Amino acid sequence: MSRAVKVLFTVCVALFAFAGAAGVAEAAEDTTQQTDGPYYYYNGYTGYGDDGEFILDQAFINGIANNNFTLNGYPIDMSEQAYLDHGDDAVVTNVYDQHIHVVGEGAVFADMPVNPGAVTEAEMLDVYGKPDHSNYGEQGDNTHYYQMENVQITFNVNDGYVTSVSVGGTHVTE
Repeated sequence: MSRAVKVLFTVCVALFAFAGAAGVAEAAEDTTQQTDGPYYYYNGYTGYGDDGEFILDQAFINGIANNNFTLNGYPIDMSEQAYLDHGDDAVVTNVYDQHIHVVGEGAVFADMPVNPGAVTEAEMLDVYGKPDHSNYGEQGDNTHYYQMENVQITFNVNDGYVTSVSVGGTHVTE
């Protein structure tokens, strides 16, 4: 082999070794982030087919209650204080079919559509229990607010089906 080929081969091996080590370090970072309590990651559309059923999943509920929810790459700080401190600075960003209120690398609020027919109001009430507050409309448009730990989750209902879910924002008492 010529000397140039040997040098090129050595450089390629070194680059592959470096890239492999960087990948291992990145995976280790992800693992440590996941040990901070219950978490939930969601990527993709929420308003098609039966996609909205994830809102009934106990892992989702635990992630919300622990303010540890990432939606399409945006970690959302759902605490009322984060919304009060940064809500005016947030830029509403449309990602897939959601509206995410982005501040820097994260967000303080997200609104996610749910395909009508995927989750009934009765299923939602069965899983989440009695809401902390509800607004009832005349034509089956209901809104249910839940305060979980330090965060709020809101369900919008139309004709007996959940049509959207919002996380974050300010605590609604009336």
